[in-house]
Amino acid sequence: MQKMLVSDEEKVQRYREKILSHFPPLLHRWFMRSTANPTEWFNKRRNFARSCGTWSIVGYFLGLGDRHGENIMCNKATGQCVHVDFDCLFDKGLALAVPEVVPFRLSPNMINAFGVTGYEGSFRKVCEIMVRIMRENRGGFRK
Repeated sequence: MQKMLVSDEEKVQRYREKILSHFPPLLHRWFMRSTANPTEWFNKRRNFARSCGTWSIVGYFLGLGDRHGENIMCNKATGQCVHVDFDCLFDKGLALAVPEVVPFRLSPNMINAFGVTGYEGSFRKVCEIMVRIMRENRGGFRK
């Protein structure tokens, strides 16, 4: 029996049709329901996007894997995300039975919660700032 090769584009299309269509983004609803006024709603979403950007880049440099819903928590009061369970550091995820090859977790649910700019707004700006800071300090913090 010959194995059929499936292109990456076809895999993405199948993923969107078969998986994402059954699990629409809902995190944005939590931001609406958990706030008393528009200013608080805006601040929580902005904090979420910024903290996701910070953790994404820090996690990338540390080789942090095993990121899923139970390992990314959200502060109810501020909207900031915080990562927990650091057992899979320093690219340990590459040695798993099914290697983790993505640099950080950025799900459609998270992107939707960032607001109308998606990953092109606060999230991207913070990622760029964090990469610049890491590059500027790549020699260490010793003077």
